[in-house]
Amino acid sequence: MFSESLIDLNTIHAFLETEYHVFGDSPFTLRIDEPNSALAAACNRNCAESSAYITACNPNSKTLDNSVNEERHNSLRRELIERNLAFLEGEGKHPSSGRPGEASFIIFGIDLETARDLSRRMLQDAFVWAGPDWLPQLILLK
Repeated sequence: MFSESLIDLNTIHAFLETEYHVFGDSPFTLRIDEPNSALAAACNRNCAESSAYITACNPNSKTLDNSVNEERHNSLRRELIERNLAFLEGEGKHPSSGRPGEASFIIFGIDLETARDLSRRMLQDAFVWAGPDWLPQLILLK
């Protein structure tokens, strides 16, 4: 399935195993290929039929200094606000790697191509997408 990607297979497996936490009044966790009723409820609250879980941290899967990641995250937040997109804060964290989590956003009502373009501009290797079936999918960009 991912054999044509330029992304290292270990990195892809880490993405697949990562837990994508969503904060807010009703926190929940996304896992790739696991339907999520809490995601459906959050999308319904935001009148959305889709969502994308995107980070600006650690572009190209290269670890950056915390202050640089924080500025990238804040820059993405400003853009989401400017675009008038509904979103919640989150953190993508691998359950056993011991690495710090990555500050992220779940964005409601964003279409797949816009999510793909935004993730590419953030220099990301992948993002998590869910359509009206509420099934989080890993979308590779390379």
